[in-house]
Amino acid sequence: MGNKAGKSKKPSSSAVPDSDEFWWLEADSTFAPIGSCDEFCRRFHATPAGYKESVALFNDMIANGPEEGRGKPHLTLGAWLRAVPEGDTVKQWVTNIWNCFDVDSNGIMTLDEWLVYDGIRKFGTLEQRVMGSFILFDPDHDRKIRREEIGTMMKAASSISGIELSEEKFKVCLDTLINVVDVDKSETLELSEVIRAARANPSIAKIFNAV
Repeated sequence: MGNKAGKSKKPSSSAVPDSDEFWWLEADSTFAPIGSCDEFCRRFHATPAGYKESVALFNDMIANGPEEGRGKPHLTLGAWLRAVPEGDTVKQWVTNIWNCFDVDSNGIMTLDEWLVYDGIRKFGTLEQRVMGSFILFDPDHDRKIRREEIGTMMKAASSISGIELSEEKFKVCLDTLINVVDVDKSETLELSEVIRAARANPSIAKIFNAV
């Protein structure tokens, strides 16, 4: 499939797009595609068994996905969306994940891209997981998270985890989060603020552990 209009071509670990669209690849090599078991283990301090588990999950998702995708060496966004609970917010959440890790933006996720997502999710450091979640919370990739972006992603995370919050309780949680993290009172959250808060507060770390 061809690249989407306006999207950058897939970067290697030594070449990243010039635009800010994939700024996190330049900021942290953690997010570059992974080509081998050794690379996976080095990057995430994982074991070969952990690598095999990630590969097996990738293959299972293909095998158990839509019939048209079986036997192919990649996942499709459509197959992933069909595997998640109904709801526009949840589907937007999954799409955001996809857009962050499908770095060549060709509508398919290959194993080298999947290993980054699954490696961060299972074995990543606090900083890696927080940065991964920060990217998801910032769908326009301007390196700042606004209140409405946080609210949308928190609702999606709650839906996926099966947690139901009343609007009043949700607003209290959102207000508390912003008041704690937004130390410069700019009404936006920056990555450095989120990492600092997550290191100091396990509850904040849990919220930004959504990759």
